[in-house]
Amino acid sequence: MSFFQALRSGRLRRHWGLLIGLCLCGLLALSGCAALVEMIYHLQLEGHIDSGLTFMNMTLDVHRLADWITMGAAALCGAVAAKFLIHRMRKELP
Repeated sequence: MSFFQALRSGRLRRHWGLLIGLCLCGLLALSGCAALVEMIYHLQLEGHIDSGLTFMNMTLDVHRLADWITMGAAALCGAVAAKFLIHRMRKELP
């Protein structure tokens, strides 16, 4: 059964927790990817002048490997968790 058919028939009411989790995982993956893009953009424009970057009230340093790994891990964890939730939702919906 496709997602839209399940939505129309009301079967997704039982799985609202999975849908909220899926939205949160997508938000985590999106914010991690957005931070990586902003870090690359800042590095190309002003990386040699100023290494500090403020993104969503976080101060990121484009010359520190820990910040790159943290943002990459956030994007990867969000994507993997979303994939897990999609797999679980497909298994539960006939």
